[in-house]
Amino acid sequence: MLLLFSPDKIHILFIIYNFGLKGIITQNCEIIQ
Repeated sequence: MLLLFSPDKIHILFIIYNFGLKGIITQNCEIIQ
């Protein structure tokens, strides 16, 4: 369990999550434009 919640993995997941949000927002903006 400790390995699953290590700071490094959480940091990587956070980065992927942020890039995912930016990708969705970018796609939505392109559709609106």
